[in-house]
Amino acid sequence: MSRQISQLVGMARAREDLKALQLNLAEPQIQQLLDFAAVLEKWNRHFNLLSRRDIDRLWSRHILDSLSVVNLLCGERVLDLGSGGGFPGLPLAIAQASRSFVLLDRHQRKCRFLEQVVMTLGLDNVTVRCADVADLSASADTGFDTVTSRAVAPAAEVWALVQPLLTPGGRLIVMASTRSEPEALPADARCERRHIPGLERDHELVIIDKQQTDG
Repeated sequence: MSRQISQLVGMARAREDLKALQLNLAEPQIQQLLDFAAVLEKWNRHFNLLSRRDIDRLWSRHILDSLSVVNLLCGERVLDLGSGGGFPGLPLAIAQASRSFVLLDRHQRKCRFLEQVVMTLGLDNVTVRCADVADLSASADTGFDTVTSRAVAPAAEVWALVQPLLTPGGRLIVMASTRSEPEALPADARCERRHIPGLERDHELVIIDKQQTDG
């Protein structure tokens, strides 16, 4: 693990921040989160996965933010749309080892990074797919209980893309995205706010349940 990450966070602060999110993770899981941050730091020096500003606030802005939606996940199979540097999919997969995660991104460089993290951390509940979301529909790779999306597109656009991929009763969680006009969202879409330790502003989520909006 890099000195920078261990100095900025460390096990004691990590436990405290996770407790603020009402998460009780085992020490090996916390270590995996810190190790993931260290691998991302290393790759970012050459591949620019995150901006310099975001690397400096990697723990709060990205890892804790990703973990803030743990209690909203439903079912066993989760699709992370546009994973990029692994958010929110990789922190969620570390925290929820009993669930199966598919990390989807269409950029080969980012997929190589995701595959490296999965191998390095031994995450046997994660599969990386280098494809467009339309390719999943075409290949009939559907039946996801939850779809997560972070900073990909407005919620209404993401909903149109992923609705066919969700199981009946499935859920879409959109975070850190461009705000959608209310009239563009399904009637039963709801918004929630999350306070993230280390960040001044709360983050807004849009949650859409398929069983409530298909009828």
